[in-house]
Amino acid sequence: MKPFLLVLLVLTLQLGADDGMSEGELLDLYADQVFRSDDSTLCIVLSSGDTVTFVDDRKPVYSEDYNALFLVDRLPETNLWVLERDYLEYRHWILVNGIDGFSQEAIAAPVPSPDGTRLLCANEDIMAGFTDNGIQVWRVSPDGFLLEFEDISLRWGPKDATWEDDNTIVFVKYEFDAQTYGFTTSPGKLLFLDGVWTPDDPGDWE
Repeated sequence: MKPFLLVLLVLTLQLGADDGMSEGELLDLYADQVFRSDDSTLCIVLSSGDTVTFVDDRKPVYSEDYNALFLVDRLPETNLWVLERDYLEYRHWILVNGIDGFSQEAIAAPVPSPDGTRLLCANEDIMAGFTDNGIQVWRVSPDGFLLEFEDISLRWGPKDATWEDDNTIVFVKYEFDAQTYGFTTSPGKLLFLDGVWTPDDPGDWE
């Protein structure tokens, strides 16, 4: 990635998405729970009073070791912090338990289920392949969160993934057609049946 493009990406993330809050706004809103001790260090104060820190390496931006960390969301209902770590050509998200600081990498920013007991992470990247393409479902409990379902080996990419209800995830399957060099789309669904996340069309997931 060219240096000027990377700088543009960093500035965009700092300002935040149109439908979300910028890091600065989040830091102001939760000033008693999260802060930056310097430009490269993000500190989260846990429920216990302990502090967990996350450090990045933003200089120089053209270095292979470059990575930038941003606070992108706070889910107070589940006591969860969402961070995004960007590298030269890929990125991942970090879910941080506000109780004990336990963290896990996710493939996308999480979307809570209507009842708040699960988190959906879905990412489409079937062409560039710089990030994991697939779907994750995390189960949320009073003690933290656990990966309940993951498939990042799909030949198609899930777009516009959302919760239809607490037990149903719907999305659009976006697939490259090697014959036409175009893309095809079809509806997809993931159902929580008998305690297991099950595709409505299992053969299309192999």
